[in-house]
Amino acid sequence: MFELINKEDISMLMINHKVVAERYKALRDEYMSLIEEIMSNAYDETILRNKKEKLMKRYSKIGEFAPPTNYDDYKATQNSLGLKGNSNEEFTWSNEEIDKFLPLELKLQEIN
Repeated sequence: MFELINKEDISMLMINHKVVAERYKALRDEYMSLIEEIMSNAYDETILRNKKEKLMKRYSKIGEFAPPTNYDDYKATQNSLGLKGNSNEEFTWSNEEIDKFLPLELKLQEIN
């Protein structure tokens, strides 16, 4: 009986991870739209700044309610995504690494 009471139910944690992941995916798509606007060179700088600020606020808000992670989680995710990482600038990626997440028309590097 003691084991049943103390057994950790991770279903709520799993649901929380899924909800946060979906929110990050939606935000990622909005960032891609922002990148498209920037690359089109047909934009109003003030409007783009406002859009960027709104996205940054949403990103922070999502992070507030996201499950906690640590450095090992970050490194494991980098490895899972096939990113090399740079020990001096862990949160800065090369154009090649960024291109892995962009649709073909937004890639900066030449395709091999």
